Amino acid sequence: MPCSSCYKQKSPLFEPKNSNTYKVVSCPSSQCQSVSGTSCSEDTCHYKRFYRDRSYSNGIVSTETITFNSTSLGQTVALPQIIIGCGHNNSGLFNEDGSGVIGLGRGSMSLISQMDSSIDGNLSYCLVPAFSPLNSSSKMSFGNNAVVSGAMVVSTPLLSGDLKSFYFVKLEAMSVGRKKLQYNSTLMPIAPGRGNIIVDSGTTLTMLPKDFYNE
Repeated sequence: MPCSSCYKQKSPLFEPKNSNTYKVVSCPSSQCQSVSGTSCSEDTCHYKRFYRDRSYSNGIVSTETITFNSTSLGQTVALPQIIIGCGHNNSGLFNEDGSGVIGLGRGSMSLISQMDSSIDGNLSYCLVPAFSPLNSSSKMSFGNNAVVSGAMVVSTPLLSGDLKSFYFVKLEAMSVGRKKLQYNSTLMPIAPGRGNIIVDSGTTLTMLPKDFYNE
């Protein structure tokens, strides 16, 4: 097994030797350069990722064929040469029911960006609480099935922001009881066509600029 120090998981550990489509990304190469924070050792592209909850993953940048079940086509859909990080040293707040981390942001190497031509940029998901009963599971949809519509559906557009990997929306006001507070902050002002608040599924707290929060 390539995993020298990894967290406990219920699913079998991935063994690259048993895959006919797994390939290590070499150094130097355009694929290695497209991933931020990489280094080279013996012509192999290595990565290191650290998260704010002190979790981390270190390993080798690779490509692999990723296969999904398709509810619309009634069959599996294979996406070849998806760039992944094959972790050799992972630790942190990972759940043993899972088997890794996927990137769903707007960065060029996220899974969504790499799938873009196949799903037309459409993604939707419903996340259950982390410690839900065993018979409950989160749902994720791509492509046409990701479009949420209906009589009572409302939406707000995603906008651009200074950090390309994040999703932004425009916060205009908040209500406290019956009092409406118009958003006004010098830290992240409202700009035409640009968002001023980040949507982050990995954060359980809502954080506001201090001057607006004090109101």
